[in-house]
Amino acid sequence: MDFFREKGIKEALLAVLLWSTVATAFKLTLQHIGPLELLLISSSFSLLVLYIAQRKRKECKKVTPLRPIWFYMLLGFLNPFLYYNLLFEAYNRLYAHEALILNYTWPIALGVTSSVFFKRGFKKSTILSLLLGFIGVVFVVTKGNFKELRFESPLGILFALLSAWVWSLFWTLSMMDESRPVETLYRSFLFGVPLVYILWIIVGERPSLNLNGLVGGIYVGLFEMSLTFILWLTALGKTRRISVVLNMAYLIPFLSMGIISLFLHERMSLFSFLGFLFVIVAVYISRGEKGVREGDKG
Repeated sequence: MDFFREKGIKEALLAVLLWSTVATAFKLTLQHIGPLELLLISSSFSLLVLYIAQRKRKECKKVTPLRPIWFYMLLGFLNPFLYYNLLFEAYNRLYAHEALILNYTWPIALGVTSSVFFKRGFKKSTILSLLLGFIGVVFVVTKGNFKELRFESPLGILFALLSAWVWSLFWTLSMMDESRPVETLYRSFLFGVPLVYILWIIVGERPSLNLNGLVGGIYVGLFEMSLTFILWLTALGKTRRISVVLNMAYLIPFLSMGIISLFLHERMSLFSFLGFLFVIVAVYISRGEKGVREGDKG
């Protein structure tokens, strides 16, 4: 019981539990509205939450951006605009567990992008994680059919994998900003959300006015994009056992799979399960030396 009395542990556990529900929330919400409408609702609501959060953290003091405006415009293009467009399209085309596994390769991609941008060089662990992650992806997308290589949704697979690399690029760039993580995320949404509205106007998609879709979009905005992120940062700021809190992030994909099975009744094939294990091991190796960075969701 002493473990749960540690500062930050409860916030971390709550963040892990909430993040574990979002894959199922994506799929359920997409049964009622399209990917772009989901992004419009969730990102708009998230922007409001992040605005309130960063205002409170400022303590009424004006914070001057430490990077030029184009930097935050680039972040906003990557996240939420491009990342969630790709991710929601992937979930719309694939089984939730498949999209989850393929998207979860982002920590492996992060090892590559951070090595390039920060000129750290490629370590053996980075190369090994890439190899194991690739094997895992092959198992998932082929489902064991290695000879014919027929994919049920090539676009869905492509979108899920691209989303992982976009997310890794976003976090690599965001680590260059010396602002508080919540402020950096707020600024990226400040420039990214208008892009979502512009795309909405160009596409000419009409709002569905679906209550289930609206509730689902707000849920995603809260517990995927904003509030859970704030909880995670609060946990990291409070705890004296940072390594313990960081390692709790490894629970997310396992809990996510359980919730997907419970609510979506998806059955994972043997090869998808093997691919999942390969990706988990690859992520563990890629994160092994420095652990999960601030803002990592899994």
